[in-house]
Amino acid sequence: MNKHTDDYSRQTIDETIRELQTDGARGLESAEVDKRIGRFGFNEIAEKEEPLWHRVFRRFWGPIPWMIEAAALLSAVVRKWDDFVIIAIMLLVNAGLDFFQEHRALNALQALKQRLTAEVIVLRDGKFMTIPARELVPGDVIKLRIGNIVPADVQLLQGDYLLIDQSSLTGESLPVTKKEYGFSEDMIRSLLFLKLIVAGHSTLYITRARGWFWQRPWPSPLLFGATFGTEILGTLIAVYGFLITPIGWKYAVWMWAYALAWFVFNDAVKIGAYRLMRQREVGA
Repeated sequence: MNKHTDDYSRQTIDETIRELQTDGARGLESAEVDKRIGRFGFNEIAEKEEPLWHRVFRRFWGPIPWMIEAAALLSAVVRKWDDFVIIAIMLLVNAGLDFFQEHRALNALQALKQRLTAEVIVLRDGKFMTIPARELVPGDVIKLRIGNIVPADVQLLQGDYLLIDQSSLTGESLPVTKKEYGFSEDMIRSLLFLKLIVAGHSTLYITRARGWFWQRPWPSPLLFGATFGTEILGTLIAVYGFLITPIGWKYAVWMWAYALAWFVFNDAVKIGAYRLMRQREVGA
């Protein structure tokens, strides 16, 4: 259960259910939920609260406070105590007001967080129930409705598709479609990239010969090196995810098998087209 999110997006629903040791029809049992909370903790990002002394100290640390403190120090050095007292009072009042305003803002934010605690509908012990999102554990089966906030990394188990607004995470202006087949749109783009590279360059190679691809005369070695080298480079980019979502060697092998089958089919179509052209030339 220590995989990265992208690793789960590249596998099927059945593989995910088996790996997380859950039941898509009944969900997790209560005893198992307690064990996983103890093992993984709550579904939340731990917030580190700033100590009170640090919040006070910050008011006296920075370019503007340094200038005021330097002025107060110089006033004390030249024994202008009236100026020293006035500057010190200004510094303390400014720091006190700033601290008070921040304290009120933090209290208001904390109260707002408590009122807006996210809840989720989860399947446990064979029935759906509503719980705080922080109590979710790996392997939970949840139900999402229109307008719900996705409370964790999830994989679509049932349903046609979801439109997810993830602009706050990625900056995308339009909702992103998530479908049941378990592939993200980024993953599909990577697969299409590899398919176009391998199948497209293979087709380009066979169009330079009139016979079957294994028959002489073969196209020039330069063309072979350019097409095959580009295919290898595209495969490495797709597998390891250089500027795109990685697909791994498993799907790369499947894409190569598809491309080679397409290569042989196109070669057969080419041979058939040339034979038909020769028959027409003889008949003319």
